[in-house]
Amino acid sequence: MFGGPHDQLSEKEIREGEAQATAQVQFFTVACIALWFCT
Repeated sequence: MFGGPHDQLSEKEIREGEAQATAQVQFFTVACIALWFCT
């Protein structure tokens, strides 16, 4: 899987995966802050 030549498709998929992960982390952080202030 790793160590091989990366084509544009795999690089695009990696960037999309990073964007989704960042959105999930931001949502999780906001949810934790909301729970912290609501309780």
